[in-house]
Amino acid sequence: MAAVPSHHCNITALDDEGVFGNLTLEEKMAVGIPADENGDQESCLMFSKPQYQHLSGLNISEDTFTVPCQNGWVYDNSTFKSTLATEWDLVCSRKGMNKATGTSFFAGVMVGAPLFGFLGDRFGRRPLLLVSYLSSMTFAVLSAFSTSYTMFVIMRFFTGLSLAGISIISHVLNVEWFSIEHRTFSGVIISLDWTLGNLILVGIAYYVNEWRMLILAVTSPLILSIIAWRWLPESARWLLANRKVDAAHHYIMKCAEMNNRTKCMASVTPMALLEPGQTETTDKKYTFVDLFRTPNMRKLSICLGIVWYGVAFTYYGISLNITGFGLNIYLTQLIFASIEIPMKIGVYIFLEKLGRRPSEAGALLVTDKWLIRTVVAVLGKALSEASFTVIYLFTTELFPTVVRENGLGYTSFLARLAVSISVLVMLLEDVWHLFPAVVYCTVAIGAGLVASLLPETLNVRLPEIIEDIEKPSSLDKKGAFRDLSQAERLIVSIPVQEDGTPSSCQMFAEPQYHLLLNSSNITDLLTVPCQNGWVYDNTTYKSTLATEWDLVCDMRRVNRATATIFFIGVMVGAAVFGYLSDRFGRKRALLVSYVITAFFGFASALSYNFAMFAAMRFFTGFGISGISIITITLAIEWLDIKHRTTGAILLSMDWCVFATVLPAVAYFVKDWRHLTATVTAPLLLAMIAWWWIPESARWLMANGKLNSAHSYLSKCAKVNGREQFMTDVTTEVLSKVILVEDDNRKYTYLDLVRTPIIRRRALLGAIVWFGVACTYYGIGLNITGFGVDIYLTQFIYGISEIPAKMFVFFTVDKIGRRFTQAGTLFLTGLCLFCNMFIPQDMGPFRTGVAALGKMFAEAAFTTVFLYTAELFPTVLRQNGLGFCSFMARIGVSVSPLIIILEEVWGHLPSTIFSVVSLAGGLSASFLPETKNIRLPETIEDVEQTRRRSISASVEKYPL
Repeated sequence: MAAVPSHHCNITALDDEGVFGNLTLEEKMAVGIPADENGDQESCLMFSKPQYQHLSGLNISEDTFTVPCQNGWVYDNSTFKSTLATEWDLVCSRKGMNKATGTSFFAGVMVGAPLFGFLGDRFGRRPLLLVSYLSSMTFAVLSAFSTSYTMFVIMRFFTGLSLAGISIISHVLNVEWFSIEHRTFSGVIISLDWTLGNLILVGIAYYVNEWRMLILAVTSPLILSIIAWRWLPESARWLLANRKVDAAHHYIMKCAEMNNRTKCMASVTPMALLEPGQTETTDKKYTFVDLFRTPNMRKLSICLGIVWYGVAFTYYGISLNITGFGLNIYLTQLIFASIEIPMKIGVYIFLEKLGRRPSEAGALLVTDKWLIRTVVAVLGKALSEASFTVIYLFTTELFPTVVRENGLGYTSFLARLAVSISVLVMLLEDVWHLFPAVVYCTVAIGAGLVASLLPETLNVRLPEIIEDIEKPSSLDKKGAFRDLSQAERLIVSIPVQEDGTPSSCQMFAEPQYHLLLNSSNITDLLTVPCQNGWVYDNTTYKSTLATEWDLVCDMRRVNRATATIFFIGVMVGAAVFGYLSDRFGRKRALLVSYVITAFFGFASALSYNFAMFAAMRFFTGFGISGISIITITLAIEWLDIKHRTTGAILLSMDWCVFATVLPAVAYFVKDWRHLTATVTAPLLLAMIAWWWIPESARWLMANGKLNSAHSYLSKCAKVNGREQFMTDVTTEVLSKVILVEDDNRKYTYLDLVRTPIIRRRALLGAIVWFGVACTYYGIGLNITGFGVDIYLTQFIYGISEIPAKMFVFFTVDKIGRRFTQAGTLFLTGLCLFCNMFIPQDMGPFRTGVAALGKMFAEAAFTTVFLYTAELFPTVLRQNGLGFCSFMARIGVSVSPLIIILEEVWGHLPSTIFSVVSLAGGLSASFLPETKNIRLPETIEDVEQTRRRSISASVEKYPL
């Protein structure tokens, strides 16, 4: 189908209505097509004009210019009537597009494997097999009728996607219906379809040598499959695992009747069939995450993923590296397929005598020994095919019924990933001709060794549920324990705490049945930590980090570490984005922070283990920090003196508004993955809106980009109906607004400490930010919940910050930034100090005073963003904000540690927070006032070493 027949340029355009038209075809080729180094005619080049001197045997001319084929190609149709290459001229510079069809197909297989694996476990084997049949046939037929290369590639992707479903579902359905003694035979027999199909394909392709008709011919058997599907039974194992006992009993009765074993089913009722699976909950929906939740399943999945990768990597590596024996394509394909038949027979014998594990490991380990020499590599390919045959059966027997399709889909996905990489390894022969063979050998040996770590499944019953893999606790033995109700099981297996509730982290080593009669004496009973995970109350939350990865009891500190990791990311991001924004501009850095936050926010929602989640949260915090400090700077740098306060307060309102919206979102979206994705989604709108956000004109002028600054200022004037003010403002005028001694100077954090006044502001600002953040989060972590649920508590915290914003709005313009900053910190410390003297029994009053302190702390946080942005000059504004924000995150990380000190003295945390808050307020009082003062543009403006950076011609425009 994708074969490339011999071809040469179409040279009819060289006909000059003279000598050329009278030449024979051979002579036309001689004067129109150049020869390559081997003397053969070039396939991709032609002469720009006829070279008649070649007819006389002279091959040298001063005018023998060659050009790529100008009018298409002429193909040799003796072997193939039509292929993809001849249909759309996928040769020469377009030959890569021909190979891309195979890549597109395998990409579809790679996507289809996990998709149908998930759907097969969720909705059943039988209905998904029909879906894969219908979609495979539909897209295959459409690919045969493709009107363009693009349409064909898309159709092949979906054909591969659907065929992946047929492959994994048919294997699982086959194995789940056979008994232990017949599983090997059935597993090998069903694998013969690949070999026999390859043999038949050779004959079909020989007689049907037109690619469209060939696709229709090889797709037509699916019609018979769809008809035969009518009589296929659903997997009884899957039905039982999903509590569909009546349907399972119906199919098993039909099976018994067909095999004349109806007597065996006489005493088997639907409820009797349910007993093996009764430990599983009815509405549990399994996903790929369940392959990694528990230790044994995780080990099994990782090992099988490596083995599948090695099998596919080696199999396709050998196939790509084998020569064709000097025969035509049909005989070569016939030989390759025929070699696999004796190997299947050998596989059956080895599986029955040695078992699955030695057969799989042995086939992979022996495969590498046949990779070095090309001739014997055919035997290596046969052994590789043997390992492929074994791995399908082995994997199906290893995974439990409830996740069998998910497991096979996951491993098949890794196999297709290996296929795509295997092709790239072939390119390494340019480095060393034996390099690919060495890589294939190493991968085969590694996969074989990993296969030896897998458990043997010969003559072993198929596992049904995850607990069958994880080896359930000795408490759950057939007998008295199984007959108890859930409440009675808790009594005999879980000790009671002092408050009368069951222990969360301990269980009895053995069932204590005497507690059913007398539960008072449990002091001398042996208890052990929970052995097989935990059962969670999902009434409030459907899923959280704690329930996802069992971050409870001894692992509860790991759960708390997620916030620490997030804030470390924020701390690092503040420093990085502060520098980048001053170096490359506000707008660019803002887009980078949007993209990073969105990407890692969604990636954290898709995390498959805690380590990945922690890493994703670090980078999410890293990106969010950029959004936080860049937006406030960009807003303030665009607003004039009159509107700076209003703009900054309105911008800060997003925090409290969305803090009040978040509880409502979390109330309806109770799965942590969906919640993470939901709260990340608005960033997509932010990225769209970014297109219309202007770059800071101040930053542009400070960096000598006067034309861009003038363009943005003109747009701003137009939007505000102030075009007349821009008539006298030219780029020459703007060049005098910000007087920079060196336009090429790049500012860094070192510039914050080089000059005395900037250094003083940076140090005092750092103390203020540390005090604000440490106190704010210290109060937030130490406040009680008002006696209501978590959603109302969060709503109250969020809405209580709105009055703080209003307070700041009036005070910063009335009494100034400095007194507002210092005053709010003093009042915060005062609330914390007073709270130490309020008796514990006055709980609501204590909580109210603490909430008032949190309100003042929020007011201090709102003020400090505006105040800091006004203190630092444009050339260092983001560096300054980044440095101060970095110090604030240190304050955040210290807050939980301070709270732990209550074990030393109950009032010690409140005392420390009060002192820190008062110290921050005192430091703020030493900073200069910025109310109604223009923003400084350069370091010289702050140090007052020269005239302020404002020209007289623009003095009338308040900046």
